[in-house]
Amino acid sequence: MSIWVFTGGLYPAPEQTEHLWTAYGAPQYVIAADSGLHAAEAYQTHAKNRSPTEDPDARFTPDWICGDFDSVADDGFRSRYSPELIETYRCDKDLTDTEAALQKARQMRRGDEPVILAGGDGGRTDHLAGILNLFGTDIGPDLWLGAIQGGYCIGGRHPAALKIAGLTGDDTVSVYHAPRNPWRNQICGTGTADTGGLGSDGLPKIHGQGLFWDISDLPWQNGAYSLSNKIASPGAEVGLAAKNGVFLVFLPLRNHIIVTFQRCQAP
Repeated sequence: MSIWVFTGGLYPAPEQTEHLWTAYGAPQYVIAADSGLHAAEAYQTHAKNRSPTEDPDARFTPDWICGDFDSVADDGFRSRYSPELIETYRCDKDLTDTEAALQKARQMRRGDEPVILAGGDGGRTDHLAGILNLFGTDIGPDLWLGAIQGGYCIGGRHPAALKIAGLTGDDTVSVYHAPRNPWRNQICGTGTADTGGLGSDGLPKIHGQGLFWDISDLPWQNGAYSLSNKIASPGAEVGLAAKNGVFLVFLPLRNHIIVTFQRCQAP
């Protein structure tokens, strides 16, 4: 089961993400932030066309709609949804609609359900930067779906590692560190003290294999990142393990790319 948050900006076409519907489990709760309502409705229409019997495993009807609605194209949406599902904010606020939606998603989690954010790509650069900064907080999503890429989060309260199979020489792998995260990784079966998502030396670390350019010793604490990396050899499987800190791994949204997760890292 999963929680989906749709927000404004560019988002991937539903058919680009169908493989994720199975990989992450059926949406159990759907949130639409402002014009993200258009994206949610597009996904719901596609899901119905794909499942004429309205399979509940492919349901994207919003359970909660929030925002100041300054970017919703049609105010008639209020007649399509029950008033108790809609929370309207003032336009003058020190909080983005995306942040409010992710706060709600955190409240709705009952276990380790992944939170998937769809949208927020393109448009205002300050909003884009704001979303990136949210990965350094406890409401950061587990997966961010932009127009053509997915950003997978590892480390902290997220899975500790991932493996990527099916990459071709044309597929890029980009890795960023999310600073100031309040979580720390856990060794399997043990709890650890909160040290801001970092190890005892205070330095973020990630181990990578199968990449053309090694990322294991990059000075992440100084703002380093790996942009448009690629597989080291044809058919290589890429493995990434967050040793200290939280990292975002950006991959193309292509059905031939298979991502699997490891919840805990080995001692």
